[in-house]
Amino acid sequence: MRSRLILTLALAVVLLPTACRTTVRPAPPEPVAPLQYGPARELALIADPRIDESSGLAASIRYRDAFWTHNDSGDSARIFLIDQGGRTRGVVHLEGVAALDWEDIASYRSGGEGWILVADVGDNSRRRETSILYLLREPEIPVPGKGEEAPILEVEPDFEIRFRYEDGPRDCEAVAVDATESAIYLLSKELVTCRMYSLPIPAAGSAGPHVARFVAEVRLPFPTAMDISPDGRRAVVLTYGDAYLFSRAEGEPWARAFSRAPRAVKAPARPQGEAICYGPDGWTLYLTSENAHQPLWEIPVVK
Repeated sequence: MRSRLILTLALAVVLLPTACRTTVRPAPPEPVAPLQYGPARELALIADPRIDESSGLAASIRYRDAFWTHNDSGDSARIFLIDQGGRTRGVVHLEGVAALDWEDIASYRSGGEGWILVADVGDNSRRRETSILYLLREPEIPVPGKGEEAPILEVEPDFEIRFRYEDGPRDCEAVAVDATESAIYLLSKELVTCRMYSLPIPAAGSAGPHVARFVAEVRLPFPTAMDISPDGRRAVVLTYGDAYLFSRAEGEPWARAFSRAPRAVKAPARPQGEAICYGPDGWTLYLTSENAHQPLWEIPVVK
């Protein structure tokens, strides 16, 4: 949130080097060869003035060169499909949904279909008894005619997950889905010691509230977004500064992977970076920022 940005940025600058040095716990070395990322490059400016607080980003499953994004708190319950040229290709309003404090969005494949998860999990005051995740099949977006604006759809979520954290309310801005486990991961937003939780994706209609269980401590200040690669082998966590990569071997639990010190990936300067995702290839990273007409960034893997 903007009201805390100056304080959090100042604290992050002071604490990030210390946190990374003092929190390396004994753990096996990384199970895969380290990735090397090149410098970020600007793909386009997001043209739509309605997207003025991009607070989450997810690669479309249905449309290869497009992404879903949403605004932070204060907007209506809608998500935008944008392409790599910064153009809006469609707007989807979630029927019957109130957007209290949307903080992240994730996409994943299940049962041969693309799914979208919208995370209403922001809780600055840490008072919410339950948070909500909305899940919907990725809709087909009609192609507009020449000169027509991007279509606007009304879609009812397939189901919602009302949940609580096992150890009390948490503020959270970083949510991801591991499709290989059919599990949702949530990383609390803390000054230094953040807490990772997991929540199995329940069957539609399962009675709630469900309980997010503690997985591991992750010592990065103020995580603002997260994504997990489609193969479940890599996770990226974004902060107000850079991004940080965690990787795991096949069959290794995330709790163990997150016990290793992450590797930093240099992120471009942004007014307030709260959105990151893997591209369809599961390697390339994409970022946006809050404020209107901000760039869509790409961080490629160096081959």
